[in-house]
Amino acid sequence: MDRFIAFCCVALAVALAALPIGGCVVLPAEDPDEDNEPDGDDDGGEADGPTDCADLGGIEITFDAASEVRYCFDSWTEEGIPLSIDATPQCNNGTCGGADGSWDPGNVWVWPGAIVGDLSMLDCEVTEVQVDLTDYVGPGAATLTVFDADGGIVDLASNATPGEPETLTAGLGEGTPIASFATGGCETAFHTIRLY
Repeated sequence: MDRFIAFCCVALAVALAALPIGGCVVLPAEDPDEDNEPDGDDDGGEADGPTDCADLGGIEITFDAASEVRYCFDSWTEEGIPLSIDATPQCNNGTCGGADGSWDPGNVWVWPGAIVGDLSMLDCEVTEVQVDLTDYVGPGAATLTVFDADGGIVDLASNATPGEPETLTAGLGEGTPIASFATGGCETAFHTIRLY
């Protein structure tokens, strides 16, 4: 036992002697996945980025919580995503008439208005937004715009056929994250929003 203590004291003295004066030696962190990369994965490569929402099966907003009249700038939450009603520039010189989810369960109607969603708090990265809607005004009256974290427009889409259900899709795919979206219309029923 005395030899062990003596050995430890000598080893400690040698280690201390190796320290630069007035400083310390920083040892590299142990790599728990044993690929000699400090990225937390075991593939031998760079760290993986945020998980795409598409890889998780996507997120679907069905408007179950929007079963009441919503006035301009009202907000509510669906699937953990903050949503609000805002003005839409394509109708009545940018006015906002509000929205109603009370008389047509599972749908939100706007006269005119836009549903705005903030995706910044999600644990996954959204690269595409799809909106199922029916517009009753005309081609181009219902729109979907997706934005990056700086508020720049990433992509946009508009309806083609009034009075018929259709799906608008906006996004540029993997590597171009979407931080928020706005989908609006002049007289439009929004059925479902899907985030991938």
